[in-house]
Amino acid sequence: MRAMRARLGAGMCVCAWVVSSCAISVPDAEHRIGSAAFVERANTVLAEAPNRLVAAACTRGTPAPTTARGWQRTMDALQAPTWRSADVGVTTKLSDGRVLWVFGDTVRPRGTSPRVAANSMLVSDGGCFAEMRTPEGGAPIDGFPGRRRCWPNAALAVPMKGADAVLVTCSRVDPGDDGLYDFTYRGLTLAVFVVEPGGAPQPVSTLDVTPDTADARAVNWGSALVAHDGWIYVYGSQQPAGSAGKGAYVARARLAQVGDHAGWQFWNGRSFTGDDAAARPVLLAAEGVSQTFSVVPWKGAFVLVSKQGGEFGANIGVWKAPHPQGPWSGLKAVPEPYSRGSGVVAYQPLAHPEFVTAGGKLLVTMSRTAEKFADLIADPSKGRPLFVEVPAG
Repeated sequence: MRAMRARLGAGMCVCAWVVSSCAISVPDAEHRIGSAAFVERANTVLAEAPNRLVAAACTRGTPAPTTARGWQRTMDALQAPTWRSADVGVTTKLSDGRVLWVFGDTVRPRGTSPRVAANSMLVSDGGCFAEMRTPEGGAPIDGFPGRRRCWPNAALAVPMKGADAVLVTCSRVDPGDDGLYDFTYRGLTLAVFVVEPGGAPQPVSTLDVTPDTADARAVNWGSALVAHDGWIYVYGSQQPAGSAGKGAYVARARLAQVGDHAGWQFWNGRSFTGDDAAARPVLLAAEGVSQTFSVVPWKGAFVLVSKQGGEFGANIGVWKAPHPQGPWSGLKAVPEPYSRGSGVVAYQPLAHPEFVTAGGKLLVTMSRTAEKFADLIADPSKGRPLFVEVPAG
């Protein structure tokens, strides 16, 4: 009998660290995290354990670097079995002390199918990495019709009894045929995994939280996730007509209702309400965020990290607030141009508070890619993250 089944009986209320009490009711549905049906499904998945971890070349016991330069050396030297480079790279700390990295488009070695996967996962233990491999050798979050794919935006580990439930928000997108920027956002999908101590992430469910939409001005929910005071806060971005930057929005839900958009509460500028049409931005598009950004607890407050002015901005913007909904005040921006004229672009800064830096700054990665897809395939190192440190108050 697996640990989760032995320690968490069906029908019990899950008092995870994001849940302040067991006052909430968890209906018996598989998509309700913590319900009897969810636990039963998680137990079945853990018993089967289809996904596995394959260690990269590394000296066991290597400590995690404490500087951006150290992390850059570690990432540049990473020799994973099939992982060569990827963008996004959101992180969340697991209960056993390891850190789960969830990436977007991932370049793999010649002869591997698919050559570019829509997403991938690595697990770091100190300064060593292991690659998560599925039985089919494909993306961990897959199974969409046609060319549709899931691009991860945020990850959050929720400790349960005997295992972590890991929430991964991702954008359902339909790619086009006209280069890097030709894709259409369709909606939010939530992928839920369970991870036992020392184990690989195992998929429990994949939920389409919002319906498909063709509205280019819709709020793209799932841009960031943060847990606080019994709530899961879900952030979104929305691009007004004529604006390069995007406005940032926030909603919240209890753990059991994260996968049910109808159960969310939306910030309307004064309070949280069940009316999604009343949602108002917590940061205006004039200040601008990227489609994906980070919101993290940091030194007794909350810090939001994003490209200032949208994906093509020249600075990493850092904002600070006393509450997940704000009010947000901008800190000093850190110059980091989208392009330095080398044929490689840097975008989408993401924060990694799981790692301590020697100087007390916040560790941030920039996604990188070659402007020409053929250049990225020829030299995947052009798509490995760039590590920087930013002051965050």
